[in-house]
Amino acid sequence: EGGSEISAVKLAQMSQNTENVYFGKPCGLMDQLAVCLGGLAFMNFEDSAEPKAEKLDLNFEDYGYALCLVDVGCDLVAFTDEYAAVPVEMQKVAAAFGKTRLSEVPVEDFQARVNELREDLGDRALLRAIHYWYENDLVDKRWADLQNSDIESFIALTNASGASSGMYLQNVSTSGSYQPAMLALGLAESILKGSGAVRIHGGGFGGSIQCFVPLALVETFIAQMNQWFGEGACRHYAISDQGACAQWL
Repeated sequence: EGGSEISAVKLAQMSQNTENVYFGKPCGLMDQLAVCLGGLAFMNFEDSAEPKAEKLDLNFEDYGYALCLVDVGCDLVAFTDEYAAVPVEMQKVAAAFGKTRLSEVPVEDFQARVNELREDLGDRALLRAIHYWYENDLVDKRWADLQNSDIESFIALTNASGASSGMYLQNVSTSGSYQPAMLALGLAESILKGSGAVRIHGGGFGGSIQCFVPLALVETFIAQMNQWFGEGACRHYAISDQGACAQWL
């Protein structure tokens, strides 16, 4: 009684600090803020100290799709170094322009210096920068699609986003023969046969994949993915509008 309410942003920042300091995982703020906000949310991290967010009330099942997540059976801890390299390489590109983040660098300036940057930073850093600008554009377009209830366009752009993650961001494949996330994506697409959408979920390299599955295929999809990745690996989820909260009794 008498305690003040903790905002979703503050709670997310506390969660991020716990992951960074206590667990030693170099994560950002997006996952934590999504959990704390609840529902479908559009988040802008241009001001990392005070990120902005909008929410939307939408149920994908009203438009013929189920949201399924597949646990690929791989602990992300095994790929902490690969995960940490993603923002580091993006920041190196930004630093070449005297900036700390790519959000401060016009893509035209980047394009004018590609040859020089390749020599200084290597190709992968440039590919990850390309993904950054492309993905930000896709986020804006997909949010507009959801606001306009254009789910088919959202689905198509989600597939484009997933492809960019695999090709440019390169947070799906790992350096060895063990490729759990990429295998899960390939197998999921083999079931969907061009319908719905699949993409990596979260930080990548393992963890889980996100799938938008036509309702008529949900039972078949879940059964087959569970056969490949273990019972309970694939689950059909509803998005709760209630985010995580802290209460003192």
